[in-house]
Amino acid sequence: MRVLLFGTETCQKCMELLANIQYLIQKKTIKNEDFVYIDAVVDENQDLCDTHNIDLLPHLKVYSDEGIITGEIVGEVLEIEKLKEIFHDD
Repeated sequence: MRVLLFGTETCQKCMELLANIQYLIQKKTIKNEDFVYIDAVVDENQDLCDTHNIDLLPHLKVYSDEGIITGEIVGEVLEIEKLKEIFHDD
């Protein structure tokens, strides 16, 4: 699994979602090495944002090991229990 979170430090929802993901990493629901935070307003990340069609923040994408999108959250923060459902690797 690969988890990408596109956000920015000035976005409250982004920081809330990041905190929830960090909690799940601490609880071993997500492996730290599977998670990548991308600052969506940094110039050097604009091509990456374009590639992933990032237009609204926060934007979370969960990919299977095969590269298929298995979960996606756009513009909102989910509670811990709802996030767990997205990261459930069946």
